[in-house]
Amino acid sequence: MSPLFGHYNTIFEGLNRVISYVAPPITAVFLFGVFWKKATGRAALTTLISGGIMGLVLFPMDFWRKPIAAFLEQNSPALGRGFNTFSNYVLQDFMLTAFYLLVICCVIMWTVSKLRPEPFKEEARALVWDSWREPLRGEAHGLGLGNYRVLAGLVLCVFVALYYTFR
Repeated sequence: MSPLFGHYNTIFEGLNRVISYVAPPITAVFLFGVFWKKATGRAALTTLISGGIMGLVLFPMDFWRKPIAAFLEQNSPALGRGFNTFSNYVLQDFMLTAFYLLVICCVIMWTVSKLRPEPFKEEARALVWDSWREPLRGEAHGLGLGNYRVLAGLVLCVFVALYYTFR
């Protein structure tokens, strides 16, 4: 990994750039899977594969941006200008790149789910809320640490303790 991270100013920048090409398809699948009942397994697989391919294409374009730009400008000035424009607007900031990839992955997930719907499986019914108000009414099931309210209270207590310890 040393040659990879040696290319960037800091290890933190290198890690963030690598993650910005891997995380968007996973995030889109997670968000749609949790918050939208009509999300399908086929759409999730399509989103993960297409998002992974986009990340595999964009990461080398970002990593070798200057040599690619020089090669294109030398062989085809129009392609070189186009690549520089693309590079300046899409690849310059890894956070924007991750956002653009996330938006594209969300569109893919939504489109495939709408075009190729699947029936809702009965065994998944216990994993999905019927209404967003269900957990607020206390209807979410679970005992002890399986109850989200107990876990939320525990996390809150840990955060308060950490805040007072390290402030």
